[in-house]
Amino acid sequence: MQPIKEKYGVALSWGDLYVMAGTVSIEAMGGPTLGVCVGRVDEDDGARSVGLDDCADGENGDCKKPMGATTEGLIYVNPEGPMAQPIPDKSALQVRDTFSRMGMNDRETVALIGGGHAFGKTHGPCTTEGAQGISPSQTELEGLDPDMDAWKGKCGTGSGADTWTSGFEGPWTVNPIQWDNSYFTTLVGHNWTNSTGPGGKQQWHSSEKPQGLGAFGGSEEIMMLTSDVALLNYPMYLDIVNEFAGDSTALDESFAAAWHKLTTSAFGNDDNARCTGAAPYVASPTKDAAAPSEEAATASPSAASGLLPSCMMGFLLAVSVLALN
Repeated sequence: MQPIKEKYGVALSWGDLYVMAGTVSIEAMGGPTLGVCVGRVDEDDGARSVGLDDCADGENGDCKKPMGATTEGLIYVNPEGPMAQPIPDKSALQVRDTFSRMGMNDRETVALIGGGHAFGKTHGPCTTEGAQGISPSQTELEGLDPDMDAWKGKCGTGSGADTWTSGFEGPWTVNPIQWDNSYFTTLVGHNWTNSTGPGGKQQWHSSEKPQGLGAFGGSEEIMMLTSDVALLNYPMYLDIVNEFAGDSTALDESFAAAWHKLTTSAFGNDDNARCTGAAPYVASPTKDAAAPSEEAATASPSAASGLLPSCMMGFLLAVSVLALN
């Protein structure tokens, strides 16, 4: 997205660009949205975010507020499970806690996880040390060109089917470039067993080996993460999973509303928002009994536009990448 940002400069904030890319990618794959709102103003230097990516309270892997995620460097929870242990019921508790920090209730949480995992796949085809390559900042330290030398993968060709990002490997659905509710039907339709994936990470597979479209042709075995299987191990989540598996319209409506809330609830420039659909989300003064407590729902500021928590921005970045591939 850098060329787009460079073309429009200060007239287009990074916050608006991320949100527009994510929303357009959802719509392009047939997903439901409530339109997009623009008008965010990026922070000058991210000073208000200093310290929010540090696990100052709690052990790394079980970090507390104001940090948005449980683990430094991750977007909300460790997908392998707490402390990389594949324990779904404990993962469910962390999922609920971290999404409450974004002000999300249980229904919004399940809709966002399942809606986000309707698209794309994980990438981790080998266990080579440093398989993802080196970061832009590290390339500069080594006197290399960040635009040319950053993130050169070390699995095979380093790109295409050999791309390494998270270290997990496989799609969640039969057709990872088409919106539907098959994430939920697949999740409840199989028994999932923990195993070590080709990238050395803990993930889950079914003995029936359901297949999804391969990113570069052919097919690939569908997998789940511990944080996915966690949705089957928490009664309130399981009820919603079963509902979405049987009612795609309910999923459409819940995801569209939750995505809009995710991307606009900390807009930061509400009076100047320009929207193609619904206006920026504003929390109701009436407390929803299904929602997290007011204290738990307080969002942490971030270096991007408005006050987006780090876990929100990570989710946006993940979906936005799909718009460019």
